[in-house]
Amino acid sequence: MTLLIFDCDGVLVDSEPIANDILSETLTALGRPMTAEECMRTQVGRSLADILRETSALVGRALPDGIGAAMNERLFARFRQELRAIDGVAATLEALPQPRCLASSSRPERIDLALSVTGLASYFERRFSATQVARGKPAPDLFLLAAREMG
Repeated sequence: MTLLIFDCDGVLVDSEPIANDILSETLTALGRPMTAEECMRTQVGRSLADILRETSALVGRALPDGIGAAMNERLFARFRQELRAIDGVAATLEALPQPRCLASSSRPERIDLALSVTGLASYFERRFSATQVARGKPAPDLFLLAAREMG
């Protein structure tokens, strides 16, 4: 059986510019100045928890409670207003007969919102998040889980 496993951010939906704007603003406010472009080069594919843990170590102090939740609120608000599917993705998914699923470093609520807002939710019966495995990308754990669960 052939199984197609898709990533979400930057593959199906054009979320990276929005997410990196929010990340840049937040990291700069926390004392780790970084442009959206620098975030795009150095942080894409990493979990927010890892980025915030590293930032705490670099700035030498604990970060404010709820910083991740506050970032997500801002991100989700912008997703609802601005997020779009990558051009041609829906037509491509429509044309592919193979079983498919989604495997992303993002949290489930972010995945669900992204797919809902862009109209892509119906193309994926199963969605897998790095929150379901001990080691996220670049380790293969997430993709191995998706392949195992999809049969």
